Amino acid sequence: MTASTAGTRLSAAERKREIIKLRRDGLTFHEIGEQVACTPQYAFKVVRVYLERVDKELSEEVAQLRRLESERLDRAHRAVWPKAIKGDLRAIDRVLRIMERRARLFGLDAPQKRELTGKDGRPLVGGGLAALLEESDDGEE
Repeated sequence: MTASTAGTRLSAAERKREIIKLRRDGLTFHEIGEQVACTPQYAFKVVRVYLERVDKELSEEVAQLRRLESERLDRAHRAVWPKAIKGDLRAIDRVLRIMERRARLFGLDAPQKRELTGKDGRPLVGGGLAALLEESDDGEE
């Protein structure tokens, strides 16, 4: 790598940082392109790549935090379990709360079915969203 190549990469890195900063400041991709002398498509790509990297890093951090929280729940469960299996009602309640927390943390509970109903209380059958929208067009807001 020559000195001029290193300088070009640094300029490109600075340019990308500026694009990201301007997007954070609320500028459109077109406005960013005008300020940084690039196409809106290039600005969009820079921001997309940056956000994908941030999402990946956050996902990894969340996974680490879930593991840590799971270990803490395991320790709490082990501490209370001997009393719970002997019939201590407070310990049983505590174990159940730990289990509920674990289920929420890992999404273990089955989703609950919900039924949409109209203003008259009858289920919205067959019409789905269209029926709901028709209902809202009766002049009321």
